[in-house]
Amino acid sequence: MSADLELEDIEGVPNGLPEGEKVVWQGRPRWSALARHGFGIGWFGVYLASLVVFRLIESAGDPRSALGLRDVGAMVGMGALLLAIIVGFAVLYSRSTTYTITSRRILLRTGVALPMTWNLPFKQIASADLRTLDSRHADIVLSLVAPNRIGWLHLWPHVDSWNPFRRARPTLRALPEASRVAGVLAQAVRVWAVEASREVKVPLAAVAQRGGHDDMPAAALATEAH
Repeated sequence: MSADLELEDIEGVPNGLPEGEKVVWQGRPRWSALARHGFGIGWFGVYLASLVVFRLIESAGDPRSALGLRDVGAMVGMGALLLAIIVGFAVLYSRSTTYTITSRRILLRTGVALPMTWNLPFKQIASADLRTLDSRHADIVLSLVAPNRIGWLHLWPHVDSWNPFRRARPTLRALPEASRVAGVLAQAVRVWAVEASREVKVPLAAVAQRGGHDDMPAAALATEAH
């Protein structure tokens, strides 16, 4: 597992691919789903709306209600600016991210100002979970074989949790047609396993789907050698 900063001959793939390896899928997060499920824009919206409602209630019957309404207007303006900033970040991160599945590994190209590509060979991936976000989007959450690990801050927002104290799991975020992508990954792992004389114990095609952001275990594939 490594991070590369070199120039890319293929988008998302620094220094190209060695002979015999090929790209089987590339994609990126959908910005709208990333804003909702990665940056929590919905929670921010509810919080800001609550502040405005409380200020309106507080101003009711106040002889200085005109001042209160001006305060509410300022709050609405600031709230709209904050939400616009979150949307802007989601768009930037979506456009600057490339997820790549090759016949031997997964690559995560991330970073707005300083792009960095994380190289995750199949042999270093212990499992992959398909986590449903809504009716059209899902995450593919990767667990690494110990002792491999990547720092939470290096991965964010391409990580499965907001908690920096938990072991970070690289995540392909907010994917449209994620079930199809999981199938592509499953097939790539199967072919790699055969070529490398390894055994896939649990096929990714049988990946457990779970809604929301719960932490129920859902091991999807094993790539350990005998």
